[in-house]
Amino acid sequence: MAAPDLGEELKSQVRVNRLENSNTPVEPITKSSTVMMTTLDPESRLLPSRYSKWYRINQPGKCEVGLSIVRVRGWVNRFIDNSRTARESREGGELKPKELVTSEEQIIKQTQEIVFPKEMAALKKGKPVPKTSSLLKLNPMLENGVMRSNTRLRNAGAISKDVKFPMILPRKNHVTNLVVKYHHESEHHEMGVNFTINHLREKYLVVHARQEVKRCVSSCAECSRRFRIRPKTQQMAPLPGIRLEMTGRPFENCATDYEGPYFTKQGREKLGLNDICVYFYAFRHTVVIWRWLHHWM
Repeated sequence: MAAPDLGEELKSQVRVNRLENSNTPVEPITKSSTVMMTTLDPESRLLPSRYSKWYRINQPGKCEVGLSIVRVRGWVNRFIDNSRTARESREGGELKPKELVTSEEQIIKQTQEIVFPKEMAALKKGKPVPKTSSLLKLNPMLENGVMRSNTRLRNAGAISKDVKFPMILPRKNHVTNLVVKYHHESEHHEMGVNFTINHLREKYLVVHARQEVKRCVSSCAECSRRFRIRPKTQQMAPLPGIRLEMTGRPFENCATDYEGPYFTKQGREKLGLNDICVYFYAFRHTVVIWRWLHHWM
């Protein structure tokens, strides 16, 4: 499919801005009207592979490399909704949490339709997933077009809906990588694999989650810079002169230590309480010999 003309899109955006700044009332646009953003193929600019962030990590105002696919999709959805709404009813300001959740579900839904086409088609018809499906054990179901796992926590009332019915994410997918990367970075690269998996399970059910988290951590440049750098080996200091003296006198350096008491048995006699005296002596500072001497109490 050929890429849309950027010049025509910019011209259309200028026309929309002129209409917004003019004093003439704007009639509400119905769904049957032609809107530039709806006629364009969204996959040409909203492909997940073009983005490196799920959500941004830094606070607003701080520099951060990469665009958030969820926020970009949220702004696109707001532009489309405002184009179909009267001026006094349009949304403004920062994106609301509901808009972010909607854009997130749209991205995951499109990913599921690409990776799991048979499962999605069967669930849309009200049929169970095929028996040969890899998602059979996850007991999938559809909710607002998003495939979720119907877990055993469905009757729990003290937990959120996302925990009871987490969204299913495929393995070895760029969207899954963005979600795992976001949770890993939000933990400041300091938490382990198990903590990241538990964090993910609060909202998502990632197929082969442990492998996905390990793959994300192993490819993280920040973790490589912090934790996987080998320390330099320090050169050992020279030996002191006293350890290099060559003397021929035995028992020149001796030490004595005591242990016990211990119960020992000599022949057929009864157990007796003994102390053990240990003698250490060095012969020419190279051979260490020790022996045990038993003393009856």
